[in-house]
Amino acid sequence: MSFNVRGRAIASLMAFAGLRFESIGKITLGDLLDLDIEKLEMKRMPCLIHVPAEANKTPTRYFSFLIEEGCEYLLAYLKARRAKEEVLTQNSPVIATLHGRPLSLMRMRIIVREATRRILKARPYVLRSYFDTCLLMAKVHPHWQSFFMGHKGNIESVYTTRKHLPDSLIESMREVFKPAIEYLSTQPIATSIEEQRKKDFLKSAELSGLFDEKGLELIRQLLKATD
Repeated sequence: MSFNVRGRAIASLMAFAGLRFESIGKITLGDLLDLDIEKLEMKRMPCLIHVPAEANKTPTRYFSFLIEEGCEYLLAYLKARRAKEEVLTQNSPVIATLHGRPLSLMRMRIIVREATRRILKARPYVLRSYFDTCLLMAKVHPHWQSFFMGHKGNIESVYTTRKHLPDSLIESMREVFKPAIEYLSTQPIATSIEEQRKKDFLKSAELSGLFDEKGLELIRQLLKATD
């Protein structure tokens, strides 16, 4: 799609994470929970995004994920900002003006609308519809689909009333979201998904306490043999 680096970041947050313009305009880098701001890299992908209540139309806070392809576009944009000597902090807007201030919703809409009308012959909302449709195709449960879209539903009572989510809840969200990655990505991802599954399996084995080092080494060799 014909976007500049900032436009690609905006479109990615809509198409690959399902965010509204209003949410994109209000979230900060601190809301990208898997982002290492100092290194400008993701500690884990898909990146978990926290959308605070004031950034959601509902208004309740919720969480979504940004797939690896979207993370690549977003990181490229953040690196371009740093290259222009912008100081990036937890409070920096995810999408900003050239002076590091939050980009207005009107300007954001114009950037996306120009490209979607020219390339897709459609309104910008088609990007968020893409996210919604991919979750449907991946057979993500409707309650979760509604949650990742920022709508009110049965899931929100568990995930919006806790100030700090325990790892177990985060991982349950990640597992629910994973089937949608294959549908959302426009790039080949089979290898990366398989590699992540192997890493997750090995990590589970290490944390289980059921295997000594010899057993873990055997597991590593078996996983390597399936490459």
